[in-house]
Amino acid sequence: LKRVDFIHVGKQKVIRIYRFPYFLLLNEPLFIFHPLLLSLAPDLVIVHYPSPFLFLSALFIKFISDCRLKVIYHAKPSSSKIVSLAGKLFDTIVFVPLMVFVDEVIYTYHGLGPLRKNTKVLRIAVDKTLFKPMPNIRKEYDIIFVGRLVPVKRVNWLLYAIRDINPELKVLIIGDGPEKEKLMHLADRLGLKKIKFVGKVQNTYLPMYYNRSKLFVLPSRSEGYPISILEAKACGLKIVASDVGGIPSIVDKQCLFKSYPEMVHKIKEVLDKF
Repeated sequence: LKRVDFIHVGKQKVIRIYRFPYFLLLNEPLFIFHPLLLSLAPDLVIVHYPSPFLFLSALFIKFISDCRLKVIYHAKPSSSKIVSLAGKLFDTIVFVPLMVFVDEVIYTYHGLGPLRKNTKVLRIAVDKTLFKPMPNIRKEYDIIFVGRLVPVKRVNWLLYAIRDINPELKVLIIGDGPEKEKLMHLADRLGLKKIKFVGKVQNTYLPMYYNRSKLFVLPSRSEGYPISILEAKACGLKIVASDVGGIPSIVDKQCLFKSYPEMVHKIKEVLDKF
C-alpha cells in the first residue's frame, strides 16, 4: 500500500491519496483487497475500470464508507479472447446494472458504454507545449513504436512487416515489458539490424524521439484511446494504426488497417511518399 500526501499550504489542508497494489493475471490487473480498506473511511474512491475485481472492491468501499465513487472507463479488457468475453459478460450482467450506484462514470471515448445522467465522455489530452514539431531535428528513423511490450500490442507484426518491406529500415522501439527479450530475439532472427530497442523514456525526452522519426505505427489487437497516437500526431508524424477501440476517432480512415497484409500495404504507402 502506497500513500502520497499533498499539502495545501494556504489553508493548511492535507489530501491523502492511497494507491493499492495489484498483480497481473492474463495481463489484466487484479487488485489486492487490502485490510486497511475497512479503516480508511475515504471521501472519494477513483477506480480505473475494466478490472471487475477492482470495480466490485470499490463499490464495496462506497457502501461501507458512504463515500463518492468515480469510475474512469478507458478501455475494454482484451489481453486474450477469454478475458475479452469475460469483460463483455461482466459489463452486461454486473457493471451496467450497478452504474446507478456510481456517482460519476467518465469514458475516454464514445462507444465504451451506455450514457446516463452520471456519465460523460472526457477525451485524453497531451501537452502541446511539450509534444510539438521540431523542424530543426533531422529525421533519422523511418518508423517509431511507443508502448508496452506485451502481446496485445502485436509488436511482432511490426517486425515481420519491416522484414517484408525492407529489412534496412531504421526503427525505434520505445517501451518495456515481458515481451522485450522475445522481440529482440525475433528481430535478430529476421535479420533486422537497424532496430533500436530504447526501453522506457521519460516524457520530457519523448518529443525528441518522435521528431526524429517519420512514421508512428501501432499494430495493437485492442486499444482504448492511446495517448501515444496523440503524442505522435502533436509532433507532426504520419500514423498507421489498427482499426480498434477509440483509434478510428483520432486517425484518418485511410491510415487504418484490419489485417497484417493491409498493415504492410499502409506502411509501405506512407514511407514511399518520403
